[in-house]
Amino acid sequence: MPGPGVLLALGGLLACARGELGGTAAPGDFEVEAGVLLAEEPLDPKCFSRLLHDLTCFWESDAPPDPRPFRLQYRLEQEAWQGCPLAAARTRRNRSRFWCSLPPAAAVAFVPLEVRVLPPPPAPPLHHRTLFIDQVVLLGPPENVSVGPGGARGQLCVRWQPPPSPYLESSLAYELALQAPGLPPRTVGVGAGRREQRVGALRGSTPYSVRVRARPDGLSYGGYWSPWSPPATAVTPPDVDPVTLGLSCLLALLLLGLGLLGLLGHRRLLQEKLWPPVPGPEREFEGLFSAYGGNFQLWLCQGVGAPWPPPGGGTEAEELPSVVEEVGPPPGKGPPPEAPLPPTAPPAGPSPASSFEYTLFDPGSALLCPRGPPRDPPALGDPPGSPPPRGPYANLAPQKGAPLDIPKWPPPDGGPPGDGEPPGLGPPTLSPPYVLCS
Repeated sequence: MPGPGVLLALGGLLACARGELGGTAAPGDFEVEAGVLLAEEPLDPKCFSRLLHDLTCFWESDAPPDPRPFRLQYRLEQEAWQGCPLAAARTRRNRSRFWCSLPPAAAVAFVPLEVRVLPPPPAPPLHHRTLFIDQVVLLGPPENVSVGPGGARGQLCVRWQPPPSPYLESSLAYELALQAPGLPPRTVGVGAGRREQRVGALRGSTPYSVRVRARPDGLSYGGYWSPWSPPATAVTPPDVDPVTLGLSCLLALLLLGLGLLGLLGHRRLLQEKLWPPVPGPEREFEGLFSAYGGNFQLWLCQGVGAPWPPPGGGTEAEELPSVVEEVGPPPGKGPPPEAPLPPTAPPAGPSPASSFEYTLFDPGSALLCPRGPPRDPPALGDPPGSPPPRGPYANLAPQKGAPLDIPKWPPPDGGPPGDGEPPGLGPPTLSPPYVLCS
């Protein structure tokens, strides 16, 4: 079995070969890398390897930034202790940082390495730890990060290239950080060896900022999360596809148009269902409103078919001629003496509210010329031999409010007067007045 010296020599040759293939880290990254280890590594001195052929150790202290009082030593397994020149500087947090970059011969993977920090003697070691280089890998951030639509609603597709790391590309795990305005940050883990990840369940039409970092998966190699990559921004697709939305609106408009056409085709039926017709008196009382203007008394007196203008419309209609029949005393009796006509007020013209007039006639007036119609059998209750009234305006009635005075004739035997057959001596002293509708 080869001794420790042989293994150290082989490790140095391998480290030199890796250095020629992999190159060195970019200057200025040490500040970022130191910040990562200060947040994740609790032990001092803190050591990390960028490409497995280098090793850098450092620690921070409140002492002045003078490296002369301190010494950093290392050794592989049971070899002799080797010294490493220190450097010191003041940090932004107003602390002193001391560091040393070990030679490539000391960066041997899978071999334990002891590191210690000695203060001025005779004090004990200030820091001491044992580590493996393959377990303290700290890579740079992933490169060429790009973000685009994921092909579905609320989805983005993130692509990247792994950081420079020979022999580690297939064993690197990744983590994505997504940030949107007004939303809490979201992280998504990605398995080892992948270079693309689709992220769903995002808010539509929202700009997202995506960053990526990497580290060994911990199976063959271990280490720390790398610094975050520069952010890449993209806007998620809308929740509703514009093409689908347009087609849906067009289909809805077509259906609405077809529905309106169907309703217009059955508008009469729809109108009857929504607004049923209100029955009016015009159908039952023909001419009441068209010819008589709603005057029910005039419509009753003149009947249907007589022209009459509505109230207040135009000039007055001419008075139509009418036939008047006289109802007198029983046959064989003389006409009664003329009674003086009661005084009547001068006609004031038809009322604007009603065009109904009353004319007072005296049955004993000589101005009335009775007509001799053909005799019909007397009606029930009429005196024998009295002619019945005739003509369209023969609806003679007692004056409104006047008592119906029936003459009382004295009986032939000189008894008390009563209702009976009138004697042939003469008419009664009073005759009932009558009203004619015209």
